Amino acid sequence: MTKVLGAVAGAAVLAVVILGAYRLYGKVQARDLSQCPLCHRPNHALTAFSAIVEGKQVRVCCPRCWLTFVRQADGAVGQPMATDYATGRPVEAERCVYVEGSDTCPCCTAKIIIGTSEKVPAAECFDRCMPSVIAFAKAEDAAAFADRHGGVVISYETFLDEAKKR
Repeated sequence: MTKVLGAVAGAAVLAVVILGAYRLYGKVQARDLSQCPLCHRPNHALTAFSAIVEGKQVRVCCPRCWLTFVRQADGAVGQPMATDYATGRPVEAERCVYVEGSDTCPCCTAKIIIGTSEKVPAAECFDRCMPSVIAFAKAEDAAAFADRHGGVVISYETFLDEAKKR
């Protein structure tokens, strides 16, 4: 009887460990999907971008990081999906218009670095997500946003041409 209880208890402990590991693995996977693999910032609900790169879905924080994937994959990306800034809904990237260089940049924060020898604080100048690029499903929403926040309204083709220039 004692051996049976010991075996049952051992099986129960093993089941709890396996269940815990499975749940932890699931949380790690979910966390990885919510973080941009390029700049390691959160994927923002209103600027996230996704596409199929080398057969896998890749989610990034913004269209600017997506351009980096286009460059790295030599343009071999499929099913690009932008997030409409006005509604938060996914939209085929080709159907969107974009506002580039506005005063709104959900991804960016000032990063202060300390020089190694001088020990003087300085602002980091390079930011992959700058200038900001924000997608809109409707041209009138993009124009109204640019009127309020500055920037230039550009087409998907113009935006994509940036990947070819660098």
